[in-house]
Amino acid sequence: MQIEMGRLLLRDFTQNDVQAVHTFDSDPELRRYRGGGRATEEDTHAFIERMQQWQREEPRPTYAFAVVLKASAEIIECQTEFCVIAHSRKARRPGLDRV
Repeated sequence: MQIEMGRLLLRDFTQNDVQAVHTFDSDPELRRYRGGGRATEEDTHAFIERMQQWQREEPRPTYAFAVVLKASAEIIECQTEFCVIAHSRKARRPGLDRV
């Protein structure tokens, strides 16, 4: 799934996004606002795999998108850690409303 806007593209995560996601997750300033800790590459792979699993579920329980600058085709950082997460009302899961 993708949503196109002026200069941005919101799209589903792919395995090709692992390095970009891991780079953002490794940013000390970002980690400061996420409660500290450091994501390993395994954590990043697990995140992408979880997002892809949700993409395949019916009804789709969660929508998480990479925010991409169309001019460069690169994932860019935004307030919600380079992804936007919205929950399907039909498939809400316990604990996900806090994400």
